Order: sequence, then structure tokens, then C-alpha cells
Amino acid sequence: MYSKFSMKEEVDKAFKLIEKKDFISWNTLIAACSHCDDHGKGSSIFKEMTNGISLWLDDFTYASALAACAGIAFERHGKQIHAHLIRTKLDGDVGVDNALVNIHAKYGCNRYAQTVFNKMGCRNLVSWNSIIVGFGNHGHEAKALELFEQMKEHGLKPNSVTFIVLLTTCNRAGLVDKDQAYFNSINEIYGIAPDVEHFSCLIDLLGQAGRLKEAVEYIEKFPFGNDPVVLMSLLSAC
Repeated sequence: MYSKFSMKEEVDKAFKLIEKKDFISWNTLIAACSHCDDHGKGSSIFKEMTNGISLWLDDFTYASALAACAGIAFERHGKQIHAHLIRTKLDGDVGVDNALVNIHAKYGCNRYAQTVFNKMGCRNLVSWNSIIVGFGNHGHEAKALELFEQMKEHGLKPNSVTFIVLLTTCNRAGLVDKDQAYFNSINEIYGIAPDVEHFSCLIDLLGQAGRLKEAVEYIEKFPFGNDPVVLMSLLSAC
């Protein structure tokens, strides 16, 4: 409760009041630290659990600790947790595996991310979004778009986050027509209402390509055409 309001001091006080702390108590504290954006402390608590406290670590512990490492871009500790998982766990949990894919992808270690992804017995939309954003953010735009096509072949329907990743990837690669096609498909094919993040990606790329008339047509067509970020993108392009 306190972490949802980012009341870090109260979180610590409440935790100290627990006389017999079990692994749920510690898991909740790690998650609370991440929720309060105190990822460094969350990472330190995991170290304390593995080194000084004799507690059973569950999937939630690992997922929370990996999320904390991703939040502070602590690559070395993330890899240590991965090594600890390899030594101690046989069955992969989709939440833990997603956290591993995410943390390796965030550091640009696409080979490690792909290895974890390929070994996953069960993949959900978070798994695919994480691997796509990893390749898209680190100069492998063609691979990212290829993975999106594979995701569709597996029968998964993209969500709003997927399209932000795709539009950003196309923006980096300068794929104007592809970007436009993805944007148009958000609502026309998948029935998702595009938001200002999707819209600003499209306007920015159309502006960079010098296709100002099309950019203005989109701005006049959509209700968030007057958003300051969108207008700044168009002004910059002009």
C-alpha cells in the first residue's frame, strides 16, 4: 500500500515491524522498491536474501530482482542472477524468462536475449514485445520487424506497446511507408485506438521524409493533432 503512494520511509518502517519475515515479506519489499523507483535498493535486498538470509527464492523473487537490475541498468548483477537461475532452477517460469529477455535486450545483449527467448517453453505477448524492442533499439530493425511477423504467425495479437515498438523501429530505420502502414493498421485491422505516442512517431518520420502535406492531413484528422510534441515535430520538420 505504501509503495503505491511512493512512501519509501513508511515502506521501511512497515517492513521492520514484521517480526517473522518470510520470503513473501522480502519479495514484497523488493517489488515495493521497484515501484518507488529505488531499483538500487531492490537489487541490494536480493543480494541480502541470497547471501545472508536462508530463504527459499521463488519465481517472483527472481522476476522482481531482474526488474530492479533493468531499472538501474546494472548489467553485471543481472547476469549474476541469470547464472544463479541456471544453477538452481530446472523449470522456467514465463515471468522470470520475460524478465531475462528484457534485461539482456535492454543492455543490447541480443544474442543472450534470443537464447533465453528460444528456450522458453511458453511465450506470451510480453515475451515477443521484449525481444522485438531489444533488436529494434540496437540497430537490428530488419530482425525486429521479422520477429513481429513471426509473432503474428504464432497467433498472437499485437497490443498498443507492440505498435509503439514497431513505429519507433521504423522511425530509426527511415521506413516511412512501413511506418505509415503499421499506424493505419492499429485501428483498421486490430481495433486498437492509437494514442499520442503512436501519432508522434508517425508525424516525426513523415516530417523527416519531407512529406509535410501528409503529416498535416493526419494532424487535421486525429483529435490529438494539437499535442505540443506532435506540433513541435512538424515545426522542426518545416
